[in-house]
Amino acid sequence: MIANNLQAELTCDFSYKFGITVKGKADITIKKMDLNLDIGLSTQPSKQDELAPELDISNINVSINPDDIDIVLSGSLVSKIASVFIPLFKSTLIPLIVSSLEDQVKVIVDTTLD
Repeated sequence: MIANNLQAELTCDFSYKFGITVKGKADITIKKMDLNLDIGLSTQPSKQDELAPELDISNINVSINPDDIDIVLSGSLVSKIASVFIPLFKSTLIPLIVSSLEDQVKVIVDTTLD
């Protein structure tokens, strides 16, 4: 299964210390991301002593291009130095978002759909 051009919006508070502490809010818009799943179908026992369908995910791959992410920072000192923090946010957030999405998809399939 392939899902292309998915979108998401996130808002979070942040604090970064580099000589001084900068705190603020980040509004993150992911304009485009791709999700690829390898899904297998099989059966499993059900509570009624019958076989029920079972989904098995063997591979989950979320792909996000840093150019497809818009980040707006606000808060103390942020408006003056925001351009310095945006590449840092992208390099830190993209792996976290990808890992979290992959884990959530696995949990949704294992607990909700099965």
